[in-house]
Amino acid sequence: MSRLSAEARARVVSQLVEGCSIASKCRLTGVSKSTVLALLLRVGAGCERLHNRIMGHITCHVAQCDEIWSFVQKKQPRVTDADPAELGDVYTFVALASASKLVICYRVGKRDEEKTRAFIADLHTRLTTVPQLYADGWQPYPAATGASFTGGVNYAVVHKNYSRKARRDDDHRFEPPRDPFITRIPVYGVPDTERASTSHVERQNWTMRMHIRRFARLCNGFSRKLANHRAAVALHVA
Repeated sequence: MSRLSAEARARVVSQLVEGCSIASKCRLTGVSKSTVLALLLRVGAGCERLHNRIMGHITCHVAQCDEIWSFVQKKQPRVTDADPAELGDVYTFVALASASKLVICYRVGKRDEEKTRAFIADLHTRLTTVPQLYADGWQPYPAATGASFTGGVNYAVVHKNYSRKARRDDDHRFEPPRDPFITRIPVYGVPDTERASTSHVERQNWTMRMHIRRFARLCNGFSRKLANHRAAVALHVA
């Protein structure tokens, strides 16, 4: 990698942020796979440091939280006891400022209580305001929010009531039933339940799936190592 010119590195990074697979990046740039992955790790680490340095003392009045699913090497049902702990389902927690669409913070790891608490604690340290905070129905969120914000937040759960009931129309696989589909539940403070939503952060999830090949469904572009997965997310956010 040290032999690559600045122009060659720029070409590789430009491909990394455009949703191309590693193999296609190699073909388009003429750089070997090992060199591309090494550059990804190096640039990803730099992007993570940059994010942590500049994303502080943020004034945000409305924030939304959500998690986006992916996996490393194999999906969770195929993981065995002999496999490393990093394999299987991996989630990226994202906190988004609704007005500016700024990614305030993010965290990559397993979808469990420990990661949820660390994610919410990180969000709290970056804010200077008492925000309206909206999140989905993931169970550890309320306890994590209460522990980190200690009352300094207006928090509501946006719960989506998916139903497994059979649908007869042609759109039954794409359009969930709405009777009502969304339930808004105030938890802490005085949240604006009429405007409570996770739509903006879910749109951000869609952008991530479009621009990070590792998040594309039903393809062979998934991550083989957790470190590479984290680096790709850091690069995208930066």
